[in-house]
Amino acid sequence: MTDILLFIADSETWIYVLLGVAGLVYARLAVLRYLEARRAMFGLERDRALARLRQALGMLSVALAGALMTFVLATFVVPLQVTIVSFCTAKKEALNR
Repeated sequence: MTDILLFIADSETWIYVLLGVAGLVYARLAVLRYLEARRAMFGLERDRALARLRQALGMLSVALAGALMTFVLATFVVPLQVTIVSFCTAKKEALNR
C-alpha cells in the first residue's frame, strides 16, 4: 500500500495531465451531446441523445473524482504515512538500544 501511495505522489503531475486531457475530451463530448439532445425532434432520438449525454457526464465525473482522489492522496495521506513510518522506525531503534 505504501508503494502505491509513493507511486501516486511521484507521478502526481502525469496523473493530473492524463486526467485533465480525459476531462477536456469528455467535457467537449458532453457539450456536443447536449446540443444533440436539444436538436432531437423525436422521442427515440431524444432518449438516445440523453443516454449518450449521461455517459459523457459520467465519464467526466470519473475524471474529476480521479483528480480529487489524487490530490487528497498526494497532499494529505502520503505526508502522514511518511511521518508514521519514520516515527515507528525511530521508536524501534530506541527500543533496540
